[in-house]
Amino acid sequence: MTLTPSKKRIPSNGSRINWLWLISALLIFLLGFSRDTIAQSAPKGSSLTDWRGKRIALEDKFLTDLKQIALWCDANGKPKLAETTLSLFSDRDPRRQYIFLPSERSMPILLAGGPQEWLDQVNQAAVDHGSRIFDLAKIAGNENAGSSAYQLLHEVLFYDRDHLVTRKILGHKRQENGWNVAPDSLRFKAATRPHDFVQWPAKGYVRVLTPHFEIESNAEEARIEYLAKELEQTYLIWRQVFYDYWGSSDAVKRWINGSGTASRSRRRYRVLFFKDRASYLQQLKLLVPGIEVSTGYYDGKAEISFFYDGDKMSEDTWRHELTHQLFRESGRATNQKAFENQFIWLDEGIATYVESTTRSPHLFGEYDPLGGFDSRRI
Repeated sequence: MTLTPSKKRIPSNGSRINWLWLISALLIFLLGFSRDTIAQSAPKGSSLTDWRGKRIALEDKFLTDLKQIALWCDANGKPKLAETTLSLFSDRDPRRQYIFLPSERSMPILLAGGPQEWLDQVNQAAVDHGSRIFDLAKIAGNENAGSSAYQLLHEVLFYDRDHLVTRKILGHKRQENGWNVAPDSLRFKAATRPHDFVQWPAKGYVRVLTPHFEIESNAEEARIEYLAKELEQTYLIWRQVFYDYWGSSDAVKRWINGSGTASRSRRRYRVLFFKDRASYLQQLKLLVPGIEVSTGYYDGKAEISFFYDGDKMSEDTWRHELTHQLFRESGRATNQKAFENQFIWLDEGIATYVESTTRSPHLFGEYDPLGGFDSRRI
């Protein structure tokens, strides 16, 4: 939950969980209601097509291609390989939203584990599937469904890592044996001055710059790197799910039709990362009443998120509080009060939605939290 130290106390985690169940239920109900309302009053030329439904429909062709490869396996006396082929198909749950994050790796997506002829067929089926998804993204873009088009572009790269047009649109650069997804690597700098917010002496902490974050921390370097990758992942999720907040349909249409590329935010969001919970409490207890019942928080007045290296609950809080920060500090957040008072239920419901994202493993790509970005879906 977002807090201003001088005005609000932090609720207990137990009460927050019960309250957010109600918030989430209201959010689901109102989103469903608003869709029906918009459908009745949408302006001429706007798009209300079920793009997710259209995307799921493409699975039939992909499954047909995999079945043909499975038949080839059976005909060549490889029944186990036929089972493996069909297991590459993932039956999408229409009740879930799937977010695909870009891989730094190049093709092929399957490198080993079977005869070359089989590998070639499977990889080609994936490339063909990616091409069909791109065609749908182009249609969505041209019909002013910018958010759907933007998400579909990311999914193209899950199946075809070397789809050149999509890589160009998203601003990825070719590098040896793969792609540079993030334009900047982590940069560590020793602090030469005492910290301006907490009691950290000069040289008692480090300042780390990532593509979208400025992290100040007294934690171990490996843990800071882990946090950095988690923050960048949440940023990529937020950019897709809430594209309409920071982007426009006209922009996607231009990108897909060859004019310009998606630009990243030029600002860096500030995060303080404590080495453990004890350090977190010690530094903040005099600044934030009730900090002892929190697992992290965002201070909207200071524009800083405060996290610590701890357990799974604290890591879930990273995504929750970061969602508050991204909305408030991004381009369209011109009225801070829009997130308060009667709209707090929506504010918390959205943050809880992002907090609830989980990784979904797939044979086409696994996520290594310390090994860089790879194909995976949320």
